[in-house]
Amino acid sequence: MDQTAAAPATAIDPSTLRAGEWVQLVFGFLWRGVIYTIVIVIVGGIVGGIAGGIIGVVMGMGGYGIAGIQRIAQWVGGFLGFGVGLVGLKFYIQWLLGARFGALRLSLVRA
Repeated sequence: MDQTAAAPATAIDPSTLRAGEWVQLVFGFLWRGVIYTIVIVIVGGIVGGIAGGIIGVVMGMGGYGIAGIQRIAQWVGGFLGFGVGLVGLKFYIQWLLGARFGALRLSLVRA
């Protein structure tokens, strides 16, 4: 039998975790959440900037005023930002499920 194979996951009652394990778990979520937030802000800014630029050029060439362009760009940017956040959340959850928190990892269990 392969000695490098991982042992099967064993459910652990959270009340039995030691303080050090809680620190590893909380810190693991925290730094990944900070990275997730930074990446989403950057990607959302890039997507919003590109969309706003395209909207501004197209609507400007169409003779729309600045106020109308801003209103449309804000709505489109809001929806695009929401979409970027949802897609990013999917990757964040997958990242957490694949991560190790010291000797612990998260696993999904069908109820």
